[in-house]
Amino acid sequence: MPSSFIPSKPTKTSPVYKVVIRPTLNNLFLSVTSRKGALLHWSSSGSSGNRGPRRSTPLAAEQSAKGVSDWLYSKRMRHIEVRVVGPFGRRARSAVRGLFHSGRLLLRRLQLAPPVAHNGLRPKKQRRV
Repeated sequence: MPSSFIPSKPTKTSPVYKVVIRPTLNNLFLSVTSRKGALLHWSSSGSSGNRGPRRSTPLAAEQSAKGVSDWLYSKRMRHIEVRVVGPFGRRARSAVRGLFHSGRLLLRRLQLAPPVAHNGLRPKKQRRV
């Protein structure tokens, strides 16, 4: 082995965590999972202090996302992947914006997963003549 050979140090990779956003009609749920799918933390618009019709607003979604963002930062989790399961409307967009409100988290991937019916589309009604 030549004397000029210097072994490189192994680089430490930071783990990537997943944040799943599920907007429903009256609420919005955020789940923080590990890469393998183990649930680490969750939040919703209702758990962030909003009650009644205020739970379904973009402001409530942003507040709950900011709470998740603060929790991720306190646990030293910097790299996240975001997956939106459902329609990517105003509330989901506000939740994604709320996750990165302070610029402390790094987005690795944003994945949109619209709901897919397992039994297909409803057939057209039969034509009456």
